[in-house]
Amino acid sequence: MGWDAIRIVRPLCGRAIAAVGMLALLAPAARPADEVEQELAWKARRFDRVVRQYHLRDGGLVAGAVRLPFEPDADEHDENGAYLTGAYLAALSFQFAATGEQAARDQAERCFRVLQKLVAVTGQPGLLARWCKRASAPSPGENDGWLKDDWHQAGEYRWLGNPSTDQYCGALFGLAIYHDLAAGEQVRPEVEALVGDMVGRILDAGMVITDADGKPTTWSDMSPQGLQEPMYALMALGFLRIAAEVTGRERFAREYERLLHEQDYARRALPVNRITSDWNYSDDVMAWEMLYHLLRLEQRPKEKAKLQVAAAKAWSLVEGQKRVLFDIVRSVTTADAALGRQAIRQLYLMPAEQVRVDHHRRSNPPADLNLRPPSWFQWVDDPYTSIVGWQYAGVDYLLAYWMARYHGLVAGP
Repeated sequence: MGWDAIRIVRPLCGRAIAAVGMLALLAPAARPADEVEQELAWKARRFDRVVRQYHLRDGGLVAGAVRLPFEPDADEHDENGAYLTGAYLAALSFQFAATGEQAARDQAERCFRVLQKLVAVTGQPGLLARWCKRASAPSPGENDGWLKDDWHQAGEYRWLGNPSTDQYCGALFGLAIYHDLAAGEQVRPEVEALVGDMVGRILDAGMVITDADGKPTTWSDMSPQGLQEPMYALMALGFLRIAAEVTGRERFAREYERLLHEQDYARRALPVNRITSDWNYSDDVMAWEMLYHLLRLEQRPKEKAKLQVAAAKAWSLVEGQKRVLFDIVRSVTTADAALGRQAIRQLYLMPAEQVRVDHHRRSNPPADLNLRPPSWFQWVDDPYTSIVGWQYAGVDYLLAYWMARYHGLVAGP
């Protein structure tokens, strides 16, 4: 799956490289398809090693970013731990389905067990904690941020409440893929029970996410009368359709039909113009994760046509932005092969090193090479200078790559 070579344009005088040529120097040359596939697969393996080495806690992806130099922290928590674990669960499930690798299936089950624990630790069926950690008392960091008042003690665990549509969306997105592609026969009934409890709790509250005190959480209202954000209509449809498919329970199918037809949720799902901030596009992520399932599961022409209208409007907000996950979902659900090729090219361009450098500091003994600042010639520079910053997990790449592999947009090496 190669792409056209980018030619270096040189002026006729031969003394300077034209600007367009200089840009071409920074772009990848044309490569044979098998080399591209090998590069993409190598990058996936590298990100997976980074995740397993630095970002997993009890099997779940708690740390979207870790401090460098890395030091394990038993008190670490992440308000998006449930969401990130769901994304990693989906990536591993696609990986198992594409390759048959037992290691991916085993890690997927560990992720599932974490999501299972994030519900069990709350003591309320279907209530999903953002994260939990083994601690008998408050620890440093809990008193910071907008969720500082949402910690709870449950025996030897502390868990973070006030879950949002994002957390439920990420978890249910991953659970549905795991159920269909990677869960073994003995585990599948447990997946069905967990999904049924999570969506059942929301449905019992009138399509609202409620916290331990029974009150709506900050970002929670998917009800017809409240619909906190237009995008939440897609969340409601997606949650119900997933639950109906995974559990086979009629109550979820009935409510899905009611919201789709009587409440016209597909039309209400999206505004004409973007309403999220310029830096946070989480609503788009939720929309495309749910659209992936909705358009995959809904095969009735009339109902699917309604969802396709919502998908087209969602696409108008993100088209051309090179956010690969959305491009892959759009390609898969519309059979747009050209868009799929563009998405794969962007994955190829994605750097294999996801480190943000905040500053440097003196190191004694000399810093390992992976912690030294980038250099024009490493052997000239000070070996006692190390990076202080953040390393990101790369689960965004893993989810996009393994989804693309599973759906045949790119072959394996």
